[in-house]
Amino acid sequence: MATPLSVIVKIITLILLLAAADIVSAAQADIQLTEAITALLNNDINLPPSVRPRLAVRLLTPAAKLATLCAGPVLSLSGNLSRLAGAHSIIAQCDARRHFIQIHVDVTAT
Repeated sequence: MATPLSVIVKIITLILLLAAADIVSAAQADIQLTEAITALLNNDINLPPSVRPRLAVRLLTPAAKLATLCAGPVLSLSGNLSRLAGAHSIIAQCDARRHFIQIHVDVTAT
């Protein structure tokens, strides 16, 4: 028979495992979103892949707001891309709902 203490330890362990899984899935979602935004920006650059600059995209939108996005938002640029480096807004379309994602882009030419 399990003691009350061992039951409490098992419950706490389960809660911690579930919390860790949420953190990992949120981090994975951020990585996927960053990769999708990088691909969107690379597609907008009219240069062959061999001479394109390397882009480092950093999400500035708080994690709590990013958590409200749907699983596969349709991404588009907000405005034109007259300069590549610096702060930009990305539109994430989830059905009829539009979310604005703030990013910062660092550019390295090769």
